[in-house]
Amino acid sequence: MNVQVYILIAGLINGVAIGSVYAIIALGLTLVFGVTRTYNFAHGSFITWGAYIVFFLPVWLNIELSYPMRFAIFIPIMFLFGWIFEKIVIRPIRQAENWLILVMITTLAATLILNSSALVLFGPLHKSLPPLIEGTIDLGGFVIATNDLMILLISTGIITALSAFLKYTRHGTAMRAVAQDLTGSKMVGIYVDKTFGYSLGISAVLAGIAGVLIAPKYHISPMGGWLPFVKSFIIVFLGGLGSFKGTVMAAYILGITESVVMMYISPVWVMPVWFVLLITILIVRPKGLFGIWD
Repeated sequence: MNVQVYILIAGLINGVAIGSVYAIIALGLTLVFGVTRTYNFAHGSFITWGAYIVFFLPVWLNIELSYPMRFAIFIPIMFLFGWIFEKIVIRPIRQAENWLILVMITTLAATLILNSSALVLFGPLHKSLPPLIEGTIDLGGFVIATNDLMILLISTGIITALSAFLKYTRHGTAMRAVAQDLTGSKMVGIYVDKTFGYSLGISAVLAGIAGVLIAPKYHISPMGGWLPFVKSFIIVFLGGLGSFKGTVMAAYILGITESVVMMYISPVWVMPVWFVLLITILIVRPKGLFGIWD
């Protein structure tokens, strides 16, 4: 097989892997928007803090920890992180007249506080997590990084699990009901405050896991979550506001686009190409690829 074909296939696999991570990040943003009808601008800080927590867990506990053990410890921490964030930052202003706008302003302020806190606590130097799994797989001369395959496997599992949670569990059904009709959900006895808390908790878990998955490739820094957040914002609009299916599809499209642009043009052109693609699709389909919530 031609060398250029090998390079293209490797790039596509990398694009699918990174696209699956973007999907996890964007699904957290989509989930919160679907339930609360507003945006959490601190979502990027959740990515940063999740990566830092996993990085420092062995230091704080003073023991060696494998990745499965780190995940087992940090996932409840991130859920609690998101739950408390909703209770302290968002819930107190939900009774205000223009609370949707106030939430965006408040969470943007929270982003500055969380990023500055990370800078003070963890220092300005970039940190790096080891790959989830070392090595490569040789398929007749075609080499694939096992870390990319593990990222794809984990991300796909998370997307599938989240979809099943929303469709088949009581709390998932409550989230979908609140997303469709907040007033009607209150009338039938759904505890909206708890549903909002669950949505922020799950969103924080998704962001934290994504931060860990991309850390071996892009390192960890106090402001490191901002760019993935901006990219997830684009993905949410491209897929359609509140659309689970659209978010996943848009994430893979843009992940593959990013990989191809980086290979054949330059990394600096990734975001311009993304925006051109976004504008082009929104001109044809103003609501994005899919509906509000499916």
